[in-house]
Amino acid sequence: MKLITASDNQTLKNLKSLLTAKGRQEHSLFIAEGPHLVEEALNAGVEIAYVAVSASDEAKYAVLANVCVKKGAEGLVLTDRLFEAVAETKTPQGILAAVRIPKLGLDWPGLADGRIAVVMENLQDPGNLGTILRTALAVNASFAVLCGDCADPWSPKAVRASQGAAMHLKIIEAVSAPEAIALLNGLGWHTACGHLRGTDFFSRSSHDRTAIVIGNETAGVSDEAAAACLALYRLPMPGPAESLNAAIAAGIMLYDIFRASSASTTMKQV
Repeated sequence: MKLITASDNQTLKNLKSLLTAKGRQEHSLFIAEGPHLVEEALNAGVEIAYVAVSASDEAKYAVLANVCVKKGAEGLVLTDRLFEAVAETKTPQGILAAVRIPKLGLDWPGLADGRIAVVMENLQDPGNLGTILRTALAVNASFAVLCGDCADPWSPKAVRASQGAAMHLKIIEAVSAPEAIALLNGLGWHTACGHLRGTDFFSRSSHDRTAIVIGNETAGVSDEAAAACLALYRLPMPGPAESLNAAIAAGIMLYDIFRASSASTTMKQV
């Protein structure tokens, strides 16, 4: 483990830059902060470029840090002051990892596989995005497609909200939601989006493979993306609420798609 005590150390500067979107893009790395997220990075089998511990927590996290080093990470010990400068949380837990960002586009061959997928268009809140990724992983979704001006899934807030799901779930980046949806249609996916003009979601027909499309928190799914979908659905709201949080709506739909998909599989097996 290499000890860093100087604030002008280049490696330290590189790690600190990962707190910004520009730095993450430049180095193709993001920060997984805290023992849970470092363990999730190991469990997911993603590439860990660096593992850093605070000097006061070196003994506490020695075993976890050494596992990362054995997997190829460069081990760093930072003074407590320098560690706090690199960490994003107010009360750092004393260990973090710089993890390689996977670069996957619409040419990824895995788009043809699976039973559940989620597409997000112009979703702005990193907390919502991370929560949707976490829920998608829980229902064993095959992948998530991020389209347009979505929040950065590798930002510290999104990574924390996903609780490491972003490191397990395949994340595809696309410029155009209509293009991504059209491609999924051609691959046999039943693409459906939440829309005020849609039919009752719970009265829908079941499909072998469903990709649900979630739009912007305020504007919803764009007209172009909605037109590309094979179905429009709305969640019934008998109460006086005007709308549902995007992550909550996505969670309801993903779990009901999972329920229907599981029931369909069971019936086929019988």
